[in-house]
Amino acid sequence: MPGWSRWLQYLSPFRYGFQLIVQNEFRDEVYSGYDYQEDLGYSLSYGENMLVLAAFGILLYVFTFFLLKYNPDRMVA
Repeated sequence: MPGWSRWLQYLSPFRYGFQLIVQNEFRDEVYSGYDYQEDLGYSLSYGENMLVLAAFGILLYVFTFFLLKYNPDRMVA
């Protein structure tokens, strides 16, 4: 990925969902000398990932509400 576009990864809910899946799977596993969160670059905890995904959902809901409220003519199929 080019350096100028790396910030786009933080706008993707798939990033946080995948981190949740990996943390759920390996949270209680202990490997000698291997820290999967550090090696994969995960800086958020399980709860923080859940909060980010919830915030994405709320923002999408609010955005859709205002889009339908103030521009209903374009939404007619």
